[in-house]
Amino acid sequence: MITEEKQMLRQDDARWGELFIVPPYTIRDWGCTITSLCRLHFAINGKRATPADMVQKLEFNNSGMLIWASLGKIGLQATRHKRKPTHEELTQHTLPDPRAEGGFSEKGMLLELDYLIDHWVSLEKNSVLPWVLVMDPLRGHIVRKLKWDIMGFSIIEKA
Repeated sequence: MITEEKQMLRQDDARWGELFIVPPYTIRDWGCTITSLCRLHFAINGKRATPADMVQKLEFNNSGMLIWASLGKIGLQATRHKRKPTHEELTQHTLPDPRAEGGFSEKGMLLELDYLIDHWVSLEKNSVLPWVLVMDPLRGHIVRKLKWDIMGFSIIEKA
């Protein structure tokens, strides 16, 4: 069964996919970061938000990319790293499985992938299976194995 939070992880969802981040860039085109942040925002702050909400609250540059410092507007902050995370970092900062552990956490992680341009995904533990799930907002896929190289990561936590 897919929870509402997992359903929210589609940047091409008809409810917000065509909304502009900054013209001409739509959530469908450039919304992977903010779509992934929705799950982390809920897990860390306990507040539901859609990608449309994120566009209203956060700031973006002229190319439609998130200005990370604006996360403070939703009570979060990010520490960015331009390297692959260690196994320990992955273990510490992957969101808990919402079915088994309530889904709440002090911190979460976004991975930056080399997918033609920067592409951001979130990670979530699975209480049934022994691996981490990659929540890919591009088409709402939940995958076990990455197809693209990891370029970096961001630790997301309360501001």
